[in-house]
Amino acid sequence: MRSIFTLLMAIMVLASCAAPLNYRLARDDGSLASLPDGPVPALLEYRIATFVDGREGELPTICAGMGHDTKAEALPESEQLALMEHFAIVAPLDRCEWMGGSYRDAITGETAIVFDVHDLDCKIYDQCTAWAGYRQDAKVNGWSFFEARFRNGYWQIRPKDMGIILTAQTNK
Repeated sequence: MRSIFTLLMAIMVLASCAAPLNYRLARDDGSLASLPDGPVPALLEYRIATFVDGREGELPTICAGMGHDTKAEALPESEQLALMEHFAIVAPLDRCEWMGGSYRDAITGETAIVFDVHDLDCKIYDQCTAWAGYRQDAKVNGWSFFEARFRNGYWQIRPKDMGIILTAQTNK
């Protein structure tokens, strides 16, 4: 029991020391974070980039949309094209189909993943919160709550702490 408590305390200390993520690609590389019209392209770019970063091997087809879960809707054409230009593995949303409890590439039949932004709330035009993440199947999902602020010419994106405390119980 003491080791579990020590481990939890160490995790809490390390988490409190971690600097918030501040995603920003170089402004001259075509980053979607510099588009001032809204944070959706920047949030999708951030989530896709963090998903593919460091992964080896063949990646699944990735589609992106606005809205939650299997009800995601296509992005405006300009945003979709910008994502597809930035990430060669991103395809239009209609290429990822929900089949038999998972997303599949409608052309190849291989595994696909849909990234989405939902519950976007902008109190003012340059300060927003939203859920952003992905769904692959009924078991593989990953959404996080983010704060996005447009400052100094780009969207600054940071995970927002929801104050959720995880607890564990062991049987001895």
